[in-house]
Amino acid sequence: MTTTKDNPDAEKEQQQHDIRWDNLQDRLRSSIVSISFSQAFHFEHDGTYSSNATGFVVDAEQGIVLSNRHVMTTGPSVHKATFFNNQEVFLQPTYYDPIHDFAFFRYDPGDLQSSFVPKEIRLAPEKARSGMEFRVVGNNSNEKMSVHQGELSQLDRNVPEYGANTYNDFNTFYYQASSTSQGGSSGSPVVDIEGDAVAIKAGSNTKTFASFFLPLQRVVYALDYVRRWETPPRGTLQAVFKHITHVQAAHLGLDAEAAAREGVLADSANGVLTVDKVMPGGPADGKLQVGDIILSVEQMLCPGFPELSNVVDSLVGNTVTMRVFGRGEFKTVVVDAMDLYGITPSQFLHIDGAVLHNMSLELAFHSSARITGVYIAYCGRGFLTSPGVGCRKVIRAVNGVLVPDLQTLMNVLQDVSRDEPIIVKVFDHRDPRDEAVLVTQLPPVCHPSQVFTRSKVTGFWSRAPFTGMTKPMDPVPVVANGFDKLAAACAASAKAGYGAPVGIAHCIEYAAVSISSDSMCVANGQYILSESSNGFVVSKQRGIVLCSTRLVRNPTSLISIRFAGLVRVPATLAYAHPLYPVAFLKYDPASLRSADSTVDDQLTELDLSMRNGIVASEARLAVGSRATVFMGNFKGGLEIIPTSVSGRRQLSTIVCLQCLDQRFYNTEIFELSPEPSTSSGDFGVVCDADSCIRGLWVRKSCCYHDQNKKSYVGLDALLLLPTLESLHASDQNPDVVRVLDVEFTWQSLAAAKVLGVSDSYIRELAQAPPSQRGVFVVDRIMKIPQLGVGALEVGDVVLK
Repeated sequence: MTTTKDNPDAEKEQQQHDIRWDNLQDRLRSSIVSISFSQAFHFEHDGTYSSNATGFVVDAEQGIVLSNRHVMTTGPSVHKATFFNNQEVFLQPTYYDPIHDFAFFRYDPGDLQSSFVPKEIRLAPEKARSGMEFRVVGNNSNEKMSVHQGELSQLDRNVPEYGANTYNDFNTFYYQASSTSQGGSSGSPVVDIEGDAVAIKAGSNTKTFASFFLPLQRVVYALDYVRRWETPPRGTLQAVFKHITHVQAAHLGLDAEAAAREGVLADSANGVLTVDKVMPGGPADGKLQVGDIILSVEQMLCPGFPELSNVVDSLVGNTVTMRVFGRGEFKTVVVDAMDLYGITPSQFLHIDGAVLHNMSLELAFHSSARITGVYIAYCGRGFLTSPGVGCRKVIRAVNGVLVPDLQTLMNVLQDVSRDEPIIVKVFDHRDPRDEAVLVTQLPPVCHPSQVFTRSKVTGFWSRAPFTGMTKPMDPVPVVANGFDKLAAACAASAKAGYGAPVGIAHCIEYAAVSISSDSMCVANGQYILSESSNGFVVSKQRGIVLCSTRLVRNPTSLISIRFAGLVRVPATLAYAHPLYPVAFLKYDPASLRSADSTVDDQLTELDLSMRNGIVASEARLAVGSRATVFMGNFKGGLEIIPTSVSGRRQLSTIVCLQCLDQRFYNTEIFELSPEPSTSSGDFGVVCDADSCIRGLWVRKSCCYHDQNKKSYVGLDALLLLPTLESLHASDQNPDVVRVLDVEFTWQSLAAAKVLGVSDSYIRELAQAPPSQRGVFVVDRIMKIPQLGVGALEVGDVVLK
């Protein structure tokens, strides 16, 4: 066998070949950019997320960057490009193809330093050939300028399938090769040894290391228009085609001799196109059928997707004459070429967090669904949330009126008042037979509704207020809330020796409220945008409600309170306690009275004050004492749970740098056994055997990394009295809470002795009750410079 070592000329040629590839990175480094992007709203298949990808300069003079459609995303998003020398520029989302996976960005060349001029990569789709050696140059796994090599193995592959609920390309060929390039390399150029791009990286199969590349024929076609600030014409027949071999065509009945008479040679290696799907109600519906073989288009042979796309795009608004074979016969069909942009959504309605836009061909082709109705890209925080109804459904009708598009829906909602129930009929676009009906209404407190529209010229999104559903609310009547059942439960609790007669239960129930919190974005460790819980009125005159801070951590939250099960009024966060997991909300008592005076008359407030003559130590629930927990459940009712105080301990949460949950420390809490069910609610009050409120049962936020996390804690009511008294006295926030910047931990006497505490002091502490036999030890110091000379140190024991 002859090798390069036996042939000096071949060895030299191979060395020169390797050097040319080695210099490729230096030649292309100024052309490649790392793109970081964030999508702010759900749109089509995409949710809100951030990621990184690759792009490359194809026109340095105008600042045009080529990348993938799934990198630009089809909804409002922000993109930033970083060149190899760390210069950053913001990108303008100029154009994305309605179907194929490519998009063009623009940047301002003037934003770059004058000494730096990126080189553009020439697009050369004609150079692609099977067996060609290539390099993928991009930001693989967000690593700058990663280079992966391979050889093109297939040039006429059908599009890869990524799944039913995500973006998929169609009606185009894809190139395939074995390559180790993975996430972050989307949008990378696939270049030959000359540095010309023959394809663009679009996807991969991580299990088989197969990479999929998009050919550049339609990219070159669109780039000519983008350079002129024009939109390239794009047509559609609303049908999905698939490439098959002549052997497969013979299985469908296409005889080789009959095909030859039509000009199609059966021995050709190109194959033919066949109809894979036809959209109901589209221009091809009733004219093309699944399994039809496309022989020619406008009297020109059509062996592949480039020929079909050239004709359809050139005849937008006109008819396309096709010669097809199907069902054993040849036939000529005439199909209208629709404007593809007409069924590509470029506007959406944002209402109470829900994102609504028109159906698109991309959404419909998975299940061959009719392109009609309004797609629910995100169901929001309650407006369109119901069992059987949710995201990725399609609105068919509202209040009995068919809504084929978003504009019709907005016209219907213009005549709907805020408090008027809306009947929404939806279906699953993956199975139009799966229907559901939702009766809903807009919450009294929600963020302003807006209409977002994408400019076809600039690619940027603008917003305008939506004036529908703005009529004022009408008073809502109050209904009975089942007090008879509550009285029976209280009687059973009292009979068992747990106290809590009917009187205190009546007061607690009519002080219970339901609370809803709707947030615009994630903040302060609150990752759920829409949450509901319960609370209790503690001041009817001032309009103060006590609840868990878990519900109101997000500063963008809009809060509403529901009284007596129906009447809702807006509320604001008055004070979130820095030491305990409780918060105080404020509402306008006049708004409640004007909405329904009956509800206001029945409303009560909790009395957290201690009885005269009772000292603070007696106001705390003792270990072993019986108690009754009144929990407001998620349905707006009240549950009574007999229990006992099983112990007391120090509340402490871990220090975690990966989340923003509030930490609690230097606070003693009590534990209950049995504990109330976690399905009961977020907030409850704990009464002693004398029917006095002595504590709160509160659900706190937990760090996901805390292995010993416990969601519910018992908090002594007397700890909140100073704050409540300040809120009673003034509308201003309470005085600043003064604390040491030190965290203490409770240690046993045995541990105290190890830390150096004298035997005499140990014997003195041993005379205390068992629950008080211990010492506080400094566990953590947060602000050392402020403690001054002679300050505490970690490990110090507090004696007095």
